[in-house]
Amino acid sequence: ASSFSGGGGDASGADSGLASHSTIDLTALRKGALRDIIAAAGYEVPDERAATAFQRWADARHGACEAHMFPGAVAAIRELKAMGLTITAITNGNADVYAVPSLAPLFDAAVNAEEVGVAKPSPIPFEAAMAKVGFDPETAGASWVHVGDDFGQDCAAAKALKLRTIWISEPEHLEGEGEGENESGAAAAKAAGQTADEALLQHAGEVISELHG
Repeated sequence: ASSFSGGGGDASGADSGLASHSTIDLTALRKGALRDIIAAAGYEVPDERAATAFQRWADARHGACEAHMFPGAVAAIRELKAMGLTITAITNGNADVYAVPSLAPLFDAAVNAEEVGVAKPSPIPFEAAMAKVGFDPETAGASWVHVGDDFGQDCAAAKALKLRTIWISEPEHLEGEGEGENESGAAAAKAAGQTADEALLQHAGEVISELHG
């Protein structure tokens, strides 16, 4: 999940489909599951072993991020940064952009659901990201662009806050795998009377031209 703002534009993206109005602590959940497995296997000091196992998993996860990003995403973010925009990340998981070498120098702030206790589509993660970089949620409007890959949790949620939005969905997500999820998100947004996103892109590199347009 990521966001870009400043000078006249900002954008952000999504993570997982978690419930938006309950306390979220994925780190504790995952460490607890590891502890139970370790204890059941008869090993001593399960808490310490669980913490070590979790950290190794987190390191491996962040190390694999670059191989699983949208094509052109890092290059697009670098160009946005060079344009002088403020860039933030908003994620429904507990991933850390500062633990990914290619992303760490590009982001001015990051917010995850674990930090604020709720996930998108709640407005709280969006408002927290704005507050971190000095934007007023009441007036951010056209100066903040949220870029995401989930229609409901990203685009509809951001539009409810009167933010500009860009929905990135690769061709296979538009027809085939993942289609139902995005269709249901769009249907939910319509039912709630929310406007659609302003742009549908199929490649992260198109974000630059869209913002210039």
